[in-house]
Amino acid sequence: MMTKASMWKFPLEVRDRVVVMMPIGARILCANVQRDVACLWALVDPDAGREPRAFRIIGTGHEHPSGTFGRYVGTFFMADGSLVFHVFEEED
Repeated sequence: MMTKASMWKFPLEVRDRVVVMMPIGARILCANVQRDVACLWALVDPDAGREPRAFRIIGTGHEHPSGTFGRYVGTFFMADGSLVFHVFEEED
């Protein structure tokens, strides 16, 4: 449980795998696009230490080599909806 909470945005580079430094215990809420930039939004404790969190970004119709995707976070659209990406957090 967080003692303090704040809503933060984390820009994502659109590639197969991306690692984002986030406050420990951050609760991922959604993935979407803002001003043509893919982002994650999370509820965080701003005073918590930081930890790396890994995400897979997979385009519709693309295969994932391992066959496992992780925990689904959200779907976002780019290029006026012609590109659709799905975000999964890697699980330990």
